[in-house]
Amino acid sequence: MLPYGQTSLAWFSVVALIAMAMLTCIGGWYGKTIKVNNGSSASVDEMRAIASLGQSKVRRSIAILLALTFSKQFYLVSITSFYTFYLIHTFNLTVQSAQVYLFIFLGAVAAGTGDRRPGRRPHRHAPRDLVVDPRACCPSPCCCPMSTCSGRRCSA
Repeated sequence: MLPYGQTSLAWFSVVALIAMAMLTCIGGWYGKTIKVNNGSSASVDEMRAIASLGQSKVRRSIAILLALTFSKQFYLVSITSFYTFYLIHTFNLTVQSAQVYLFIFLGAVAAGTGDRRPGRRPHRHAPRDLVVDPRACCPSPCCCPMSTCSGRRCSA
């Protein structure tokens, strides 16, 4: 984004505004559709389960979800604010290449918060306890400029 300046940022803002307008229209349509159906899409068992929940349990659940959402956003904003500076300072990257890595990171965040429908695992083939060290040895230095490869051994 840096080479094109504020013009590039303005185009991203226009796209975001169009998306917001579309979601507003879709939300209004969905609200009308629910009112017309009177919740008939829910089964009798689902309606009984919803009715059996107490207000305190619902409030507690919503409070937990809000706390998790805000904490996730807090650390995500903290990371994205300083990630570019960290890459520049630690790995002597240019501003443009650091922004590419920030873009890749944000793309990975967006991909990780994708479709979570019941019965569908988003990452079917990924092991659950996989931790990737970005400074691990790479096949070539151009694939991972964060590691300094010398022969077969890598040092961070």
